[in-house]
Amino acid sequence: MAAIGYTTSAMATAALGMERTYFGIELGLCKFEYTSAWPYGPGLGGLLPGIPHPMIVGQVFAMLALYSVDAFRTDYPFLIPGHIVLYLLHMFQEIFDFHA
Repeated sequence: MAAIGYTTSAMATAALGMERTYFGIELGLCKFEYTSAWPYGPGLGGLLPGIPHPMIVGQVFAMLALYSVDAFRTDYPFLIPGHIVLYLLHMFQEIFDFHA
């Protein structure tokens, strides 16, 4: 599960480019450019569906894999759930285009 999550995030980074990854557009470091490359759009001739918000989805999968480890859950019971909640709040911010 962790490998799937990190691979999805890495492929999203490759599709966007480093400048547009993780708030590059929001911080004004680069201009918005639409991409339909997988994982944002269909891949392998349409065999793989696109993933909405693949960086966030990938990181949530990877963090859930970490949280499945008993020692991690015991030592840091709120760290992963807190990160996931914040990632999902950010995703909803992007979906509904909410700005402060």
